[in-house]
Amino acid sequence: MTAVSPPENGEASLIKRAEEIRKSYGCSRASDSLYIALAEELTATRPTELLTFDKGFINQAAKNAPTVRINLLTI
Repeated sequence: MTAVSPPENGEASLIKRAEEIRKSYGCSRASDSLYIALAEELTATRPTELLTFDKGFINQAAKNAPTVRINLLTI
């Protein structure tokens, strides 16, 4: 995590973007939206991917942030 720096425009830009991503989903997807917004910002400057066990997370990212790479982990 030492390689992850705060976004150039500050965290406020992430909150705005996360709300845009979350608006078509329920509150249970609010934290997912923050992760997607951060990954989307990081993708602009470096290779970025998210790991998850949640198939719904993949659908949310694909619909709202297609540049974000998501890998589904299996148990």
